[in-house]
Amino acid sequence: MGDADPARAIEVYYDGSCALCRRSRRWLERHAPPGRFEFVDSSTLPEGAACPVSRENLDSAVWVRLPGERSAGGFEAVAAALSAVPHWRVAAAAARLGPIRAAGSAFYRVVAKHRRRTQPVHGRATRRPER
Repeated sequence: MGDADPARAIEVYYDGSCALCRRSRRWLERHAPPGRFEFVDSSTLPEGAACPVSRENLDSAVWVRLPGERSAGGFEAVAAALSAVPHWRVAAAAARLGPIRAAGSAFYRVVAKHRRRTQPVHGRATRRPER
């Protein structure tokens, strides 16, 4: 690992087939300085493509690769992304505090597990059919 380059884009690996994930990407694009994030749709990555974690981990949570090559997933990835957005750095720092981190991580796991069960249709959430 080399020295972290704060000017380098944070790579965000997200599930492009997930409506919530796509909305989160658009929010980051609107609020972060241009070029701060590089988004990678993990649902379209070819087998064997270079990525920070296994395919199984990519399918279970959002992941970021930070300058300096450190990777973070799930709620930690959300906090890391927010720390790169002006006016959200305090919230990101708070998210790293013990009790908030524990609650946030638990909440993230529940949302991530069920993110495909409901998808927005014309502004409303509707339940997707069970397979």
